Amino acid sequence: MNSWEFSQDKENGWDFVFMTNEASEIGEYTELEKPSTPIRLTTRTDWITKR
Repeated sequence: MNSWEFSQDKENGWDFVFMTNEASEIGEYTELEKPSTPIRLTTRTDWITKR
């Protein structure tokens, strides 16, 4: 089953949303509600929202 993953580039004002599963997550999450450092930077983006 797929889930959503969200990443922010605060320096450039970009938000990234990915439909992922455990094998394709861009981050490694060790604690709930704690941000992760991206580990897979070639994941395809479904859409980008610029604020």
